[in-house]
Amino acid sequence: MKLPFALSLVALSLLCASVPSAKAQHVESTVPPDDYFIMSERESGFWLSADALLWKRNNPGGGSNIIGGPEALNFSDGKFQFEGGYRLGLGWLIDPNYEVEGVWTQYGRWSATNTGVLTRGISFDGGQASLIVDPTGNANFVNTSTFFRPLFDAATYIPSVLPNPNDETTEFEFMQPGLAYTLRRSSDMSDGQVNFKTRRTEGRRFSFGLGYRHISLSEAAVVGITGTFDAFDIDGDEAGVDGPNDQLSDEALSAQDLALLSGGGGFNDPTLGGGAFTMLWAGATDNQLNGLQGVLDGSIFERGRFALDGNLRAGLYLNRVRGTVVEQYSQAGGSVYGRSFADDTDRASFAANVGLSGSIRLAEQFYFRTGYEVMFVTNVGMAPTQQQGVVYDALGNASYSVQTGDTIVLHGLRAGFEYQW
Repeated sequence: MKLPFALSLVALSLLCASVPSAKAQHVESTVPPDDYFIMSERESGFWLSADALLWKRNNPGGGSNIIGGPEALNFSDGKFQFEGGYRLGLGWLIDPNYEVEGVWTQYGRWSATNTGVLTRGISFDGGQASLIVDPTGNANFVNTSTFFRPLFDAATYIPSVLPNPNDETTEFEFMQPGLAYTLRRSSDMSDGQVNFKTRRTEGRRFSFGLGYRHISLSEAAVVGITGTFDAFDIDGDEAGVDGPNDQLSDEALSAQDLALLSGGGGFNDPTLGGGAFTMLWAGATDNQLNGLQGVLDGSIFERGRFALDGNLRAGLYLNRVRGTVVEQYSQAGGSVYGRSFADDTDRASFAANVGLSGSIRLAEQFYFRTGYEVMFVTNVGMAPTQQQGVVYDALGNASYSVQTGDTIVLHGLRAGFEYQW
């Protein structure tokens, strides 16, 4: 009887020893683990996130000169700075294995303005090295490679029948030194996406998915130069103020597809009562991208209440691009001329976001989020580039095709909160 009794004591001791262990294991299972926190203890649910953004982008599309010469102007002279925006997200954990998320991002509105005064004149017709045009003998200029080409073509206009008082080769046409200029550019961008992806769990450190994304990017660029227009005879009869016409004639301007919008026609120099002269150029583009993207999220580091993840969104899109170009030339109290172009086309574009994301669990359902991202989009239309789309045939007739060869690069920070329920 001693052996069965001893065995009974051993069995009872093992049972008693196992009770505290079982109780501790049960209590621990009801507490969310401290080293994993992406809804790991839930089989379904929702989450809502809101982030503030501080992003900057490059400014492609400023390659060609607005005017040439020693004080050449270019849209690349003005740089975009960091601007604020926001991002909102809503997610649904469908079951322990899959989730769907919707994200809307407004990147803010970038703008750049450059103003100043040109100390040298602007030659319209190749008189750049003339002391008549500028006392330095080295004026700025417009020609076939700059903006405002119609002024060059009008200033070098030769009528089909000679002699003709509208023969502009008998004069230098130019703007006197001391010109005020303004270059302004603005850009607005937003995107929305819906992604279906696998769920990350404690045993699965990567999440894969597929989504739809829409990106909207619009731009506007404006340049204005204001000063005094002048016309000086170079036909050998410079003594009188009334030479061939002492103006840029209506015939010469109309021959460049410039429409007379108001006034009596032509631009006069000061001796004939000509007022302040302004040349204005405006370009605009609208990019609408729609397509599919791949999604990859991966855990890089997790410890305690903190986690660091990597994120990638990349896809191919159909970009519907529309562009416009408007030119206007006006003289105070006188004539106003103008012309405009518009075109649209479809292009295949590639876009991708890559970034790092950090999260800190502040409470059971509340998280602080922060991160840094880089984004690029190819084959988009930028506003300043649209001047390169204005081309001329052998007869000097102008046509326009929207330009879509630019790539934008964006980067910035985000910080916000996420709530789960």
